[in-house]
Amino acid sequence: MIKIGICDDDKNFRTLLAEAIRREDRESFIYEYSTGEELILDEENNLDLLFLDIQLPGITGNKASEIMKRKNKDLILIFISGTYLPTPESFYVQPYRYLLKQSKPSEIQKELRTILKYTKECKGKKYFIVEDDGIYQKIDIDTILYFSIIRRGCEIHILQNGAEKILRTRKRIEEIEAELRREYFCRIHKSFLVNPRYITEVKKSEIKMENNEILSVSKAKRKTFEDMFAEYLSYRK
Repeated sequence: MIKIGICDDDKNFRTLLAEAIRREDRESFIYEYSTGEELILDEENNLDLLFLDIQLPGITGNKASEIMKRKNKDLILIFISGTYLPTPESFYVQPYRYLLKQSKPSEIQKELRTILKYTKECKGKKYFIVEDDGIYQKIDIDTILYFSIIRRGCEIHILQNGAEKILRTRKRIEEIEAELRREYFCRIHKSFLVNPRYITEVKKSEIKMENNEILSVSKAKRKTFEDMFAEYLSYRK
């Protein structure tokens, strides 16, 4: 899952760009910002890709890009502009591309295809590391259905090529929850941490997973789960 930021004071262009991105990749999370101040004050969203208007009111795009790159040296930066020409300062943060607002929609779409492909190659797959008796194994996060508590650690329920598999880890579920927070894994019960992409049905006190398994949603976790799942779904529209 790629986290993408769009920072531009032009709301119409932000909307158009977000729609164009979703045509290429419906799995990405998109966050919109209207000012540089709003962007740099957002401490929660550790972006993978940022589309940043150079000529912003207040904190300029150049200044905002310097701050963002100091926070995350791996951030892929795309400068967007209407008429404002790049300055020597723009190159200090090593932007990957410049996107001109006046370009034809087909040209922007083509550029986005290249940008997203490059971002995915840089980001690569996310893995969860499992250690058992000194043997380490990498698990593609996208194959994990959910985690469930056992006496010493957790079971990891995996779906690979249509077949289910269970592995074990000695990590506590609280550790795993913190580790996978960016991937929107949801704690639905003190015993379960689920991957939202595999949820097919939600009821008041239970959810149904893609493998037809029913898991309980506790009263204590219900509100937090509903809010997090709603946020997850909002970026899939």
